[in-house]
Amino acid sequence: MLKSTLQIYEGSDISKYKQLIAFLKKQNEGYEPKKSKVLTFEQIMKFLNDTSNESYLFMKVALIFALNGAIRGEEFRLLTLNDIEDNESVIIVTLRNAKTKKRVFTMTSEANGIELYPKYRKLRPQNTGHSRFFVCYRNGKWTVQPMGINTFYKLLNI
Repeated sequence: MLKSTLQIYEGSDISKYKQLIAFLKKQNEGYEPKKSKVLTFEQIMKFLNDTSNESYLFMKVALIFALNGAIRGEEFRLLTLNDIEDNESVIIVTLRNAKTKKRVFTMTSEANGIELYPKYRKLRPQNTGHSRFFVCYRNGKWTVQPMGINTFYKLLNI
């Protein structure tokens, strides 16, 4: 990475400097990259089944959407009520503001935790003044404020 950065911005090729290459390799000894923690299916099911809906309904619904549609944090934030079409047994989600192109995914009634979506939508305040799907829930009360990007990124890092 250092080599390509210097090549692009400075126009110099450091591969000619053998001592520098040896020094950088020596500095890299013992470095181990941090491994990401991955949830198992059992852990996900335990979270969906054992935690209370009063405190964790938002997290559960976000987890279901993430598992079914591989949604990025920014796409969570931009998800609107118009992007979600509920047909009783099938929920069709259209990501219009996706990073690369428009994406569509479906969640069927066989999917685990799908019954939480109607609960969230029913509890979500109607008169928010915006159409964003996820709104803040703090201290046992719903607010009209849309959920911010940092809340989703914190959720992804738990």
